[in-house]
Amino acid sequence: MILVRSLIMLLALMSLPAFAQSISFKDRPFVFGLATAPAHSEDALEDSWVEFARAGGVAAWKNADNPEERLRFWSEPETELDWAKLSGVKTLRLALDWGRLVPNEPGSDKCGLTVKCSAGIQNQQALLRYKEILRMIRARGMEPVVTLFHHSLPAWAVDKGGWVNPEVSEAFVRFSEDVVRECAGLVDEWITFNEPTVFALLSDVAGIWPPGGKQRLGGLVSVPLVVRGAYWASLENIAQAHNRIYDMIHAFDRARASATNPFGHGQPARVGLAHNVSYNIGASWFDWPSARYFDSISKFVFTDKTAGKLDFLGINYYGQEVVKGLGAAFVDRAEYSESGRAIFPAGLALLLMEYHHRYNLQKVSRKKESNEVKFVVTENGISDSTDVLRGVYLVEHLAAVRFAIDVGVPVDGYFFWTLSDNWEWADGYCPKFGLLSVDRANQLERKPRPSFELFRTIAREHEVSAELRSLQWKSYSARTGTPRPQCRAANGRDSLDVPRLDMSFRGIDFRFNPEQIRLPRP
Repeated sequence: MILVRSLIMLLALMSLPAFAQSISFKDRPFVFGLATAPAHSEDALEDSWVEFARAGGVAAWKNADNPEERLRFWSEPETELDWAKLSGVKTLRLALDWGRLVPNEPGSDKCGLTVKCSAGIQNQQALLRYKEILRMIRARGMEPVVTLFHHSLPAWAVDKGGWVNPEVSEAFVRFSEDVVRECAGLVDEWITFNEPTVFALLSDVAGIWPPGGKQRLGGLVSVPLVVRGAYWASLENIAQAHNRIYDMIHAFDRARASATNPFGHGQPARVGLAHNVSYNIGASWFDWPSARYFDSISKFVFTDKTAGKLDFLGINYYGQEVVKGLGAAFVDRAEYSESGRAIFPAGLALLLMEYHHRYNLQKVSRKKESNEVKFVVTENGISDSTDVLRGVYLVEHLAAVRFAIDVGVPVDGYFFWTLSDNWEWADGYCPKFGLLSVDRANQLERKPRPSFELFRTIAREHEVSAELRSLQWKSYSARTGTPRPQCRAANGRDSLDVPRLDMSFRGIDFRFNPEQIRLPRP
């Protein structure tokens, strides 16, 4: 059966032209959405990222205007939500901040003289505000997709060692139970964790995310029955939490549906996770072993632990990582985002096909009789303050998604990162990912870039015409040789407070090309 399906995929591949023209999603249920998270957007948030930034751990932060206000999504969510509605999307992905809802360590005496702090929701006012925001989203004709953990640990969880500590995992499950019970009537789609491998690698090993500190390469060591480094311990605890939360959400959803609608109609909950994956290649032949090593510690190690507890697998894809030694590098043969990531739309199609092959055809870590895992592109976007790259980046990645669908991958959604320029983790405010620019010195005034209207047209029409696609390429190629900003240092690794201006647009043809695709072996 696996061989037959692979042959069908091969025939579909052979029938496609070298370069597809128009791109349409009108033939199937397919959602377009936007994605954000509290650490990027919420003001009045004393999270681990603010503490880390104040201590100097974040570039392009102290020199930014009003950095702690982020996008004022907590005090003024209407601004962002009105623009989201105007963009034409029907779905908005956001997260609820664990530390805002559970600010005190469970079991401590900080919640009252006679009451020990619960592991569940402690801040009821914050809960009411989040529910109000969820209602605002729905009132604007959009469905919320809620992420339970998006790269921000409460301070008390950081003090306990983070995800390395099983007690933190246990507390998160308890917190998630409260969130689901309180918000189930407002949310039908849940993402348990965003990018677990990225968080564990950058926090527990590299030390460039909170809590920071020295690089700890020993965290990658794993010898069965002898030693398990922090990276692997964190992933194991996160995976166990995901699997428990998956079962909990579905059990609660069934019980709630039976109580409110005994005839069984209504929208069942869907539960997934958002997994970050890059298309890794070596800068030279000597660097290919390094690229394969990064694949070995990031591509499947977490998803194999959770594949049996997924309704959908979210793919966060930003581009190609050109690996040199133990880090990223710039090479002349690629075009780059302002974050130093090479643009390679074909990588998205290749990875979607690879995950589909692994979990739907080979059924790795899944029961043979299990339902098909759906796929959602939960994040895809580019840092580009000039807006020269964003249009062609968007349409060519949609071409890659359409190709994956045509060869049998069940992809049913695409979320663009992001609506407004925001705080981008340890890179601070230097990279500009937004369809809207934000004037931080002028009350965070938003102004739509040309790509906003492009995205709006696509989200509403579910289609990219041949003319519109061609126009994006011509707009980019016309700027070949023009200087452009870059927020990554020349070594390809370090973040910058101020973008350097010694790079130019290269005019490299990175458009999606089916000839770059190689099918996985059956």
